[in-house]
Amino acid sequence: MEKTTVVIGLSGGVDSSVATYLLKKEGYTVIGVTLKLWEQKSKFNNNNYIENSKKIAEKLDVEHIIIDAKTEFENTVVRYFINEYICGRTPSPCSFCNNMIKWKILSEITKNYINSFVATGHYVNIKKHNNNYYIEKGIDKIKDQSYFLWEISEEILKKTKTPLGGYTKNEVLKIAEKIGLNNILSKNESMGVCFLEKTDYRKFITEHFTQNIEKGIIYNEKGKEIGLHEGIPYYTIGQKNGLNLTEKGNFYVNKIDVKTNSLVVGSKDQLIKHEVFVNNLSFINLSDLETYNNNLIVKIRGYGLNPTKKCSVIFIDDNTLKVSFNDHIWAPASGQPVVFYYENILLGGGLTI
Repeated sequence: MEKTTVVIGLSGGVDSSVATYLLKKEGYTVIGVTLKLWEQKSKFNNNNYIENSKKIAEKLDVEHIIIDAKTEFENTVVRYFINEYICGRTPSPCSFCNNMIKWKILSEITKNYINSFVATGHYVNIKKHNNNYYIEKGIDKIKDQSYFLWEISEEILKKTKTPLGGYTKNEVLKIAEKIGLNNILSKNESMGVCFLEKTDYRKFITEHFTQNIEKGIIYNEKGKEIGLHEGIPYYTIGQKNGLNLTEKGNFYVNKIDVKTNSLVVGSKDQLIKHEVFVNNLSFINLSDLETYNNNLIVKIRGYGLNPTKKCSVIFIDDNTLKVSFNDHIWAPASGQPVVFYYENILLGGGLTI
């Protein structure tokens, strides 16, 4: 009988490497896929991840495929990132990339095999619950990455394996040491937005946006002109630094008006919100919102890195929710994912309007 084939994203880091090892140990035919997404240029990313991935695949004795997806990545993810800031929103490019690039490419490869799965090194589980397949948080809550996976479809989840969901990071590090991967693995953890390469996003936009970014007026909450801004893309809701104001005081950006190319600033308390509106919905089963409405937990990062909050929802129309919080949140920014859970189960999410 032919073995089941598993196509795993192999980045050269400890998580995907140990996940590859565990899958092979379970008896699967494993194919490691390394994606070239961005031409790494800074000193921070000089980690030779392509060469590391080759060495790891050789060490673990698995087939290795390198796919150049730089053009697709730039045209899809990078363009989305820049356009969102140009439109006065604050994007989450990693969430967008998972759905539009990584899982998409891995899933396409599995079509070449009769019995095949996608796999990743995320610290999550995939469980069947009430006849649907969901992502569930892994046992290592600190490493939980489910927030960035809210757009992955159930069709793909049915054919996905996540072998690290039952492990902690410390356990994974011990496995890597035990099987002799320590001298090969990338020394740097994959943190932040990869194409920014630990530089300020404003600098990146300036270098990659071909049109002129116009300066504009900053108003206070009473409509009085109190300064000039450097350009809409350089600001986000809740921002305090970088405001060139003629009035003294603690001011925060609380409104970005693209039509008038202006900012409105105010006090910190003015950014306290008890509700947000959400569209671009993506749920495994929309009826879950009604089923669990009194027990929903929501995560919205925003400028204030808000923790998880209890909430209730009301449908405004087929693709828009009003989300009311039992407590308050601070500085939710348009374009950020709002992700819904029931206990540890990821139900889905949407984007703040």
